[in-house]
Amino acid sequence: MARVLICALALCSLALAGEPPGAYYKNEAWGFKVKVPRDWQLTAVAADTKWVACKHIGKRKLGWQVGTDWQIEHPEMWVVGFPHDKKGEAANPYDNYKEYITRNSDFFAFGEHYSFAQEKETTVRGTKVTMYEIKLTKKVMGRRVVAWVFHYDDIDFAVQFKILEGRYDDYAASFRGCLKSFRRIQRTESLDGAAAAGESRIQSRGALTKLPAGRRTRAFKDAVESHFKTVTEALPDDWRHKQTKNCLLITNADSKFVNATVTHVDALVTHLGKFFGETGMEYRPPFILRIFATQDQRQAYGKENEAGKLVRDIAIYSGKGYVKDSSWEDLNQAIWARWIEDRHPKLEKALPEWLKEGIDKYMSKVRSKGKRITFAHGDWDRDEMRLQIKRNAYQPLLHLMSSGIVDRAVVKYLESADLERQQRVVVLWLMREGNRGKYKNVIRDLVVNTALAIEAFEEDWHRKPPPSAKAKSDEPQPTSAPVASHRDEIMEDAWQRTFGKWKDKNWAKLTTLWVSFAK
Repeated sequence: MARVLICALALCSLALAGEPPGAYYKNEAWGFKVKVPRDWQLTAVAADTKWVACKHIGKRKLGWQVGTDWQIEHPEMWVVGFPHDKKGEAANPYDNYKEYITRNSDFFAFGEHYSFAQEKETTVRGTKVTMYEIKLTKKVMGRRVVAWVFHYDDIDFAVQFKILEGRYDDYAASFRGCLKSFRRIQRTESLDGAAAAGESRIQSRGALTKLPAGRRTRAFKDAVESHFKTVTEALPDDWRHKQTKNCLLITNADSKFVNATVTHVDALVTHLGKFFGETGMEYRPPFILRIFATQDQRQAYGKENEAGKLVRDIAIYSGKGYVKDSSWEDLNQAIWARWIEDRHPKLEKALPEWLKEGIDKYMSKVRSKGKRITFAHGDWDRDEMRLQIKRNAYQPLLHLMSSGIVDRAVVKYLESADLERQQRVVVLWLMREGNRGKYKNVIRDLVVNTALAIEAFEEDWHRKPPPSAKAKSDEPQPTSAPVASHRDEIMEDAWQRTFGKWKDKNWAKLTTLWVSFAK
């Protein structure tokens, strides 16, 4: 028994020591090699974080508890490049490592609980190195970061580890062994992968507007093609990619889930085109669809790129049952965000809140069976709304839909949560069962007319400058129309375009149909 206990204690001590350094990871595009903890996995990084040379995640999740709070996550190892040439390939928007940490919300929220506990200058094999340690200032749930920044004539490399605060001591020796192993090697590849960023390359849609109208489409296509080449060349060896009609597919997941998801994407894009019409763009680029094999890999990838980028980068992970439902909900909403941005970059912010929430709810319910669109069952909002209607506690549709747009939208007897629920469900109904007969395309028309109202406002604004420009001609005026500050008048214009010819009897009939359906 004693011998068994001694062996168990020995194994426990070995586990607490963390994974020892394994083999070298070599990156011949950036020109370095470094040892990685044994069995840690190289994972994909976002193409627009081109300064991240590589990212590895631990082979198993670690847990830590503070009071009643419990956190489980993988530790991470990053290598980040800071080229001194700000205009060359792989230029980093952050000037140095400290700025990168304090401004990069995707790494961790650098708030009041964190501080640079150590910043020490030393040399390693003749190279100047700055050692950083970032730690918590109080006993709360959080993370520890240890990083060594190697300073060379042409570039600084930061090798950093992030781990739950309570597990740092278990892995400190392993991390130190990896940090000490960092070496420069000869570059034998170009930085065409996630690290590439040519000075003249178009990185955003906003940059396209600066080109002459006749050159934009060709420039857009060339930039997308170049971006896709950059993204695919940066993939880890075990990933595969394929261009489809609607997306550049990038994945390391199982084929069954991937194939079903691509079929779903095609069905959904076709469905949106039929429901809302095409965006009117001369060239609408495919988006990037990343399907990760596991949730851990998806979380390590970080944020998807946001509005305004050249193409949408949508990331989900593989699974069955609830996991599949959750991934497809995220996918649906991201595809809708792409459609609405393609229709007009400012459209999403100009829509009434109730309409945005209702469409978001609709997108969360869309499913597919082969090429046929279906919908998920079960809807707590609808059940609650039906109870309200049984109690005669509901708003006529004129009041619900004009809320926040025209003065007559005065709600007196509904709690805000009940009002918002009814608004969401009305949109869901008008996009499904209610989308027929005389009231067909009500939601589509309101969305499209909002875009038209924005375009009319912008055209008018550019044709005759606002009064403030005449009164204060010496002050610089905005180069783009201030849609956000004129949102109310744009929404009312869209309302009049959609419902200006409706009579009271039209609203009464629509309300009757809705209540009848809900009951």
